[in-house]
Amino acid sequence: MSVTKSSDCFQWTRRLSHPGLKNKADMKEITLRRSSSEKKLAKEKKKERKEKSRSVHFDGNGGGLSIQPISIIGDKKVPAGAEEITDSPGSPVTPSETSDDIRAKKNNTFMWTLKSKMKKRKTGRDESVNGNEGDDEGFESSPEKAPTGNVKLMNEDELEIDNGTDTVDATDGDEVEVKTATGMTAEEKDEILNKSPYFRVEVSILCGRELIAMDRGGTSDPYVRIMQGEEELHKTVEKKKTVNPVWNDQSNVYIENPFTPLTFQVFDKDVVGSDDFMGLSEFDLTSCEISKSQEVTLHLEDGEDEDLIRKNKKKKTLGYIIVRLVLSPLTKEEYNEILRSQKDGKGGKQLRLTGVVHVLLVQARSVIAMDGGTSSDPYCKVTLGKEKAKTKVINNTLNPKWREAMDLFWYEELDDFIDIALFDHDVGGKDDRMGRVAIDLRQLSKEVSHNLWRPIKDGEGMLNVIITISGTTKADSPSNLSNWNPDPQHLQQLEEKYRVANTFYKMKDVGHLIVKVIKAQGLHSADLGGKSDPFAALEIVNDRVHTQTEYKTLAPVWQKVFTFDVRDINDVLELTVYDEDKEHKYEFLGKIMIPLMRIKNGEKKWFKLKDKSLRKKAKGDDPQILVEMNVYWNPIRASLRTFNPKQLKYEDKSDTKFKFATFNKNVNRVKAATADMVDPEVAIRELKSILNWENKAKSAGAFIGYLLGVWFFQPWMITFGLLFPFIGNMVLLSVTGGWNKDSDEEEEEEA
Repeated sequence: MSVTKSSDCFQWTRRLSHPGLKNKADMKEITLRRSSSEKKLAKEKKKERKEKSRSVHFDGNGGGLSIQPISIIGDKKVPAGAEEITDSPGSPVTPSETSDDIRAKKNNTFMWTLKSKMKKRKTGRDESVNGNEGDDEGFESSPEKAPTGNVKLMNEDELEIDNGTDTVDATDGDEVEVKTATGMTAEEKDEILNKSPYFRVEVSILCGRELIAMDRGGTSDPYVRIMQGEEELHKTVEKKKTVNPVWNDQSNVYIENPFTPLTFQVFDKDVVGSDDFMGLSEFDLTSCEISKSQEVTLHLEDGEDEDLIRKNKKKKTLGYIIVRLVLSPLTKEEYNEILRSQKDGKGGKQLRLTGVVHVLLVQARSVIAMDGGTSSDPYCKVTLGKEKAKTKVINNTLNPKWREAMDLFWYEELDDFIDIALFDHDVGGKDDRMGRVAIDLRQLSKEVSHNLWRPIKDGEGMLNVIITISGTTKADSPSNLSNWNPDPQHLQQLEEKYRVANTFYKMKDVGHLIVKVIKAQGLHSADLGGKSDPFAALEIVNDRVHTQTEYKTLAPVWQKVFTFDVRDINDVLELTVYDEDKEHKYEFLGKIMIPLMRIKNGEKKWFKLKDKSLRKKAKGDDPQILVEMNVYWNPIRASLRTFNPKQLKYEDKSDTKFKFATFNKNVNRVKAATADMVDPEVAIRELKSILNWENKAKSAGAFIGYLLGVWFFQPWMITFGLLFPFIGNMVLLSVTGGWNKDSDEEEEEEA
């Protein structure tokens, strides 16, 4: 038997392995260290040799005493009376052994020595890793003795396979028993598959074997696509020039229906033209254990593809791919959190969204003067965890009015305080800090707008801000319709509260509104994949709440309920649907405006969404939203509130940018209105006559009139000019007696 030693397994001696050894002179000074077990064994052997060496002659005539070899590395005993024959140094052989026995014994000795050395190397490496490099406990064991300790030798037929999930006994090729740790019954598994709204499939595409060669060189450039129905869930990278690719591709795909099988399609990547189909295989997800890893081998089929059948003339197998899958159920909240994190591109620890904080910075009063002690150029920086936003700069004022809104994601794992810092803007220098305001979000109720006035710390003045925590996704959220179980007595209390008999109890409390936002359908696809990420925002003047975002759908189901305190019965409920994009950017999908006076209590109704102008229907497939509303109000309080000025809406979303299309539209409207009043050709001819000074008096009068008009004209003069024909007609009727003319003519006609 020939054994080839690898270069990385060189047999260093004990002395050469010493870390401080540099030359042979140093080797002489090094003594062999011996452990306590070695010393004890050596003492026992020495004592035994001393007793046996008293009457033993080493020429073989021992006076009837048999010669028994002594070895410090073992305790092999030779039967009494047997003469030993030494074939080689250190290898005693008895005369009764034949040449075949001697050769077999030498082979066994050599194999055991090789195994012992390999074991010693492995032990040395393990001890080196554990920090015990250089320690050597005892000598080698004897070749004839079985190894002691917790060492278990296994043949190839007795291998234990452990992939970290199921235990597979590979000794029997016919029956393989897989024991799962879940202990789940078939009924429980079916209940999870039927009731869970979403599922995550952790797919690891490991490798492929014996795939068909699609290129001329006898190779392919294979990659795998994971499909469910017509939807592509994932795609691996291609492996160049191989029919035995190793992808080791890991991905998570999310599905709604586990009863639709996954299809693994293998293609050959081509630089020019379409990719060649190499086969497919389907996998039934219902065969997976819930939340357990399962490694499967999927044999590819041609899928009745004519090109592949023509290519595979010899009807060889198309090969197989090895895949590992884990099927896990997800709640609706978990699914939305995953999609949100994917959209934001956030890695690292998965954070659970508490809600979306809508911050409306209204104004500040009496802030500190930073510019020469007379004024400031204040602006605000808003921080919540890792979320940051900034307002515009208001120049030369100590009472700035920003009226600017922003949305911030609130993760309770990061921070619970929203920090608003005020700065004075300086051109060409560092901005000066004017103070700060910190607000604890845990003290604020969710799904309710809070109008707050807070003193500015480390500065002067007060800050006015409206904060709303909305878009909550937790199961215990008060806005979830599943948690809305009002007591019938509560509704009776509302009706009693706003009865006419209780009018003078709380005069400013006009009414109470309950809005249930159930679902929408037919929305416009705002994303590239033909889907949208819609949410609905509800506003009554400065009170604003919104639903959670439903990702990748055109028919979202929100199931939310919100309540508002009505301060004016003449207000309007604005319900707007947006598509959520990255960095808190939104895209308009539709809008409706419902006057509170027109609400019918308890009516569940579909409202058609309109565009921004509220004149045409919104984009999409007849987009609609299903809403149910109830309003309770006191008519006398509402009537008295009508005499007060209407509440100002701070968050102005009007689009004030110049649009050339709107300008052309208005010009055309003016032309259409004046078409019958002035002939364009006559007006152009008169204008040319004035500009060319054909009539000096007319041109001079026009010139003087133009100068006076530019110098003295004010916009109010246009409406004031209408008084002249009105007063002129009144004077004319008074002079001519036209006031009584109509009555005289009527008497003549009656006669």
